[in-house]
Amino acid sequence: MKKHLFVAIVCSVSMVFLVGMGSAFAQMEGRGQGPEFCPFCGQGCGGSPGFQPGIPEKLPSPVNEGWTERLRTVLAMEKLSRLQYEADSRKYQVTMPYRMILFQEEAHIDWISRLFSAYGLSSEVETPAPRESKTLTEAYEIAMDLEEELMPHYDWLVRNAQDPDSRDLLDYILLQTRMHYTMFSHAVQMGWRMGPGMPMHRGN
Repeated sequence: MKKHLFVAIVCSVSMVFLVGMGSAFAQMEGRGQGPEFCPFCGQGCGGSPGFQPGIPEKLPSPVNEGWTERLRTVLAMEKLSRLQYEADSRKYQVTMPYRMILFQEEAHIDWISRLFSAYGLSSEVETPAPRESKTLTEAYEIAMDLEEELMPHYDWLVRNAQDPDSRDLLDYILLQTRMHYTMFSHAVQMGWRMGPGMPMHRGN
């Protein structure tokens, strides 16, 4: 009995969380505010590309080639995530939680590209093709896989960064990546719509 009650409470909290996000987006659009505004604080912050971390124009080039290659892998994965989320958002005609996450994916790509520029290195990478999904739930699960795969890469990069600017930036991106995983996980658990652009009944 207690277990069922706990599950019900968790689901209720998740529903309030997602409804609140959708309502915030609608309110901001009604005020004419663009996607650079965070749905939580209503202004440019870490929840959007409008937030710009302090990345110096020049940083010492990493001496560990393995570290640099891992960063290239992460950049390719971030670009894949962007393509995957754009494709699935269009395919299933949903905006939540894709919209906010895509803002942050754009920021991650920009910030990491700026790191490579500061190192004096090329940021060119080959981007894999997105995976095909048969249902919205499967699309959310693919997104969870992508975010989960990114986390240990970022954790390793943070622990082995040779300068504090790179370490702090990548640690911040890791924090957002963990949030992305949680948001997609909530979407899988919900499995139905609560408003415009949000997932409507199970089995979509």
